[in-house]
Amino acid sequence: MIFCYSATKKTQVYANVLGQILNSPVHMLKSGIDPAGEFTLGLIIRALWLTITRKGTPIFNMPSHDSFNTDEIYICSPVWGGYPASPIRFFLENAPIKGKKVHMILTASVSHIKYINNGKKMLADAGCIPGNVEVFATDSKVPIEQDVIESHIRQLMFDEVQT
Repeated sequence: MIFCYSATKKTQVYANVLGQILNSPVHMLKSGIDPAGEFTLGLIIRALWLTITRKGTPIFNMPSHDSFNTDEIYICSPVWGGYPASPIRFFLENAPIKGKKVHMILTASVSHIKYINNGKKMLADAGCIPGNVEVFATDSKVPIEQDVIESHIRQLMFDEVQT
């Protein structure tokens, strides 16, 4: 199963491509911090504060327990302040995933190894077995090309080289 939090819908594109690769549904997580329209400075500051203080933002639509009946889980999240978004922290603290292998696709404006390390630490702190965690750099000014995303996911997450 794939779980995704995406306030701007950029990360959702990656989750949907991953869902096509794995032939798996994507459960979109919703939180109270989701913008009604555009991101405002106040919303950005609140999101960063929650992330820096390591507080989770409640998820309104937590999936049912039968959504976790697989051995491996995939989570897609944006990076906020160097960490997976605060709604993902809440998800990890409240989902029945202890002892399961969890993989992460993180999206950020730039890729950095510390984002991977922070994601793996967050998974381990939640009692999960950290799987493959990768950061995909995105640029809001450049259109997202799904075939490029698919190629990158296949290569980085599954070690598949396409010719």
